[in-house]
Amino acid sequence: MAISANTEAFIPFRRRELIDLCIKENKLKPGQQELFHNFCELLSAFFHFKYQQELETAKSVYLPINPDKESLGQYQLNQSDRVALGKQLSETVEELLDAANYQKFLPADLDHALTKESIVPLKTKVDFNDFNQVSVFYRGAKDSTLNQRKWFRNHSIPIKNLSRVVLLLAFKDETYFQAKKKQSLAKELGFAPGKTYLFLYKNVPRCDIELLFPNVEVAMSFKDRLLFSLPAIGAVVPLIGKILPSLALLGAAIVLVFLGTDALQSFGISKAPPDNLFPVLSAALTVGIGLGGFAVKQYLNYKNKRLKFLKEVTDTLFFKCLVTNEGVIHSIVDATEEEVCKEIILIYYHLLISDGGMTAKQLDSRIESWLNGKFSAQIDFDIEKGLTQLSALSAPIGSTEGSNPSFLVNCNTESELSVLPLEDALKVVDYLWDAAFPYAQKATD
Repeated sequence: MAISANTEAFIPFRRRELIDLCIKENKLKPGQQELFHNFCELLSAFFHFKYQQELETAKSVYLPINPDKESLGQYQLNQSDRVALGKQLSETVEELLDAANYQKFLPADLDHALTKESIVPLKTKVDFNDFNQVSVFYRGAKDSTLNQRKWFRNHSIPIKNLSRVVLLLAFKDETYFQAKKKQSLAKELGFAPGKTYLFLYKNVPRCDIELLFPNVEVAMSFKDRLLFSLPAIGAVVPLIGKILPSLALLGAAIVLVFLGTDALQSFGISKAPPDNLFPVLSAALTVGIGLGGFAVKQYLNYKNKRLKFLKEVTDTLFFKCLVTNEGVIHSIVDATEEEVCKEIILIYYHLLISDGGMTAKQLDSRIESWLNGKFSAQIDFDIEKGLTQLSALSAPIGSTEGSNPSFLVNCNTESELSVLPLEDALKVVDYLWDAAFPYAQKATD
């Protein structure tokens, strides 16, 4: 089956939805529906236990560099320790996200996303030198359009919307920010130097990735500068016309004070200025109020415009952020467990109902066609990853002691795949579940 380059391996349906759909399809033999349901439940329980161990490992790695840790344990870490832990966490997170069918932003892709014009009218800049580690992952990319008013006209803008985005940022230590005279940056943004931050966002336009970075610098775009400047120019011209006589009188008074009456005559002014200084003071006050009031008004306009921009950024972060830091690890482990189980269940089910063996390529095409037919979803099913997980599941279920292990999936000499019957498959998963607790195994020996 031909798959578009824009499709992903992510299966955007819950595990229980797929199990129910397989059972309701009525392609299982009589009496197999309950066995298949039990097989899926036991398989899910086994992988839940397995990934619970992965979760504890990831949390232990993250604990010393977690800015939100509640543990009272003291960790004496230098800069190299923090970098090493950040790298280990990044590798662990990347492995989990790959299993959860997330894709990683390559440096070139990230640069392109940061330099492309944003749908939010902001001029932005991110200083990547503030970080030891930057990793961005996404899942669920969808093409959509956004109606936006631009240059006094409504435009339909095509955008790529990312259903989920995971951001890992490891800030440099305090000595770096002191050397760069950026100590105030940490206080303003509320981050701790030397710590690693994790963020999980939803529904993020690909071209607005830079708004997710806490150290993003915001400024007005060229369009907004132009719209800001033109009214200012238009307002200052009539103001100058009104205060021009006062400016002339004020200038004459200044010349008189500093250069005397001879200087006035050189400008063609033969009459002596009046002794009453009230007109001079009135002119000075008019000029001061006019120019000062105009300057204050324009400054307030600028501040209001900037506050509006910052509110757009705040709204983007507040309403799109799902969870942060350790909570992100819980979320991605759950997503990984879900994806792995869905892939294994789909592979086992389609091999079980098949009339004969299938090659991996044939099986991959069948599953993609099935998903497209049931959900109208173009999915690039990752057959290799699913088969790797399924092929690792085996157990000695024979009646004789020390019998050879039986594998859930087998491959013959012609590269055709087949699976164990449901009764034997349940025995394999049940054995694996029992063997998940080594102390119980020792007690029975």
